[in-house]
Amino acid sequence: PSAHPPAPATVHARTVPQLSERIMATSAIVHRVSATISAHAWSPDRKQLAVCPNSNDVRVYSNVGSKSTDDWELSHTLEGHDLLVTSIDWCPVTGRIVTCSQDRNAFVWTFNSSTGEWTKQMVLLRINRAATSCRWSPNGKKFAVSSGSNTVCICSFDEVSDWWVSQAITRFKSTVNAVEWHPNSMLVAAVGCDYHCRIAAAWVTDIGDTPDVGPFGSAEGLEFGDMIVDRSISSDTTTAAWINAAAWSPSGNCLAYATQASDVCFLSARGGAVTEQTIRVRGLPALSLAFIDDKTLVAAGFDMNPAIFRHPGDGWVTSGEWSFDTFADKKPETGKAGTGGGSAFSAARSMFASKVATGRAAAASSEKLWTRHEAAIVEVRALTKPAGKAAGAAAAAAGSAVTGSFSTAGSDGRIVVWTM
Repeated sequence: PSAHPPAPATVHARTVPQLSERIMATSAIVHRVSATISAHAWSPDRKQLAVCPNSNDVRVYSNVGSKSTDDWELSHTLEGHDLLVTSIDWCPVTGRIVTCSQDRNAFVWTFNSSTGEWTKQMVLLRINRAATSCRWSPNGKKFAVSSGSNTVCICSFDEVSDWWVSQAITRFKSTVNAVEWHPNSMLVAAVGCDYHCRIAAAWVTDIGDTPDVGPFGSAEGLEFGDMIVDRSISSDTTTAAWINAAAWSPSGNCLAYATQASDVCFLSARGGAVTEQTIRVRGLPALSLAFIDDKTLVAAGFDMNPAIFRHPGDGWVTSGEWSFDTFADKKPETGKAGTGGGSAFSAARSMFASKVATGRAAAASSEKLWTRHEAAIVEVRALTKPAGKAAGAAAAAAGSAVTGSFSTAGSDGRIVVWTM
């Protein structure tokens, strides 16, 4: 039908990325929060942080603006899940928190100012496998939950029943690893283990949503759950692999996703025309992505070092112009972090090789881990400015990005706040 955009035109980028002439200086503040971390999310005003210490609980810290972790205060512990909490998201509009877990449940947490406690509400997901990720829509009216049940649940509040009900998008053939909302709150991108990246219609007419497919053409004839884009990762330009993560640019004109084959792919749309670019990353796969602005993407994962990708265009990305720029963490030249750059994988490999060959964990100083993270980075979050009252709900939902500011959470239990 004419409502659907044409198939993407693929642009295969060079497989050996080169550093651009513009190298961005980075600084970082490291916070050791727990033994390990599985998810984190910031409050809209950046004054609180929710962290899952790889358990069934979520810890809410206050006074997180301090550079010293010793000044952080554990203000609340959100208890209710039976198994590992896999994802957390803090709504930028309402201030509610949504969590999902391997126990196949999700909860919405609302802070009661009169009691000073967080209260939870049930979410009716109706899934029979673990929930893998959850994200609030930018307008704060609904949220999405992906799962191992080959579904994405779009959840909205039912005032009569006083709980959150869900509608399932079911056109997936395997586990959906991640779900991300388009800035217009009407589309979701879902990626997973069936080697597909899909963009689906996710409007809920019962809460007043108006169908809108943004830059992907016309919404005429489309219904909830219809696929706007269905990209298979099994072509000549991309190595077949499952997809770990996805992220939308602030304008909504570009969707990035990262595969287990160390590819970072960009789907760009304008006026219904869709183009695609693939960049083969030299290093290990990324587990999480975040756009800092329309021209800057951060990818992080098993390399323990965030990779920065840049686009030199005007924001309407319609050709293969994305390129790898630099790593956020720099390899020390004099034993101190902050200069040089590259992956820490070779250092980790040398450490284990030393154990096998000599029975010692110690290695030469040049082979020691020098990155601020000492294990895989499991999540990247772009940090946004608090929206003032005059900005309204729309501005709060969009959230203007702080230039070059983002946070990473790792399996080493560290939260690192980066500024470029």
